[in-house]
Amino acid sequence: MNQEGRVTIERQGHVLLIGLDRVARRNAFDSAMLNALALAYAELEHDDELRCGVLFAHGDHFTAGLELTQFASSLGRFEYPEGSPDPLSFMARASRNR
Repeated sequence: MNQEGRVTIERQGHVLLIGLDRVARRNAFDSAMLNALALAYAELEHDDELRCGVLFAHGDHFTAGLELTQFASSLGRFEYPEGSPDPLSFMARASRNR
């Protein structure tokens, strides 16, 4: 089991398989996983050979959501890697509520 968490990426033809792999924490997102998911979405968005992406989870649980202890104070200010989309649309919601 991966305590730290990661996002797996596998290409199968024109499909990008994106897996959440933090089984010990019910696939709850930590900051590293959220950044990795953003980068996977950027790859899907910018690679013309890819036609679709499938997001799935390793283990028995899809996701328990965010690891709140990591995000409670920075949710509206969390920065994703340069050029990658906000995979959960948090920043768009935060800016609308200001």
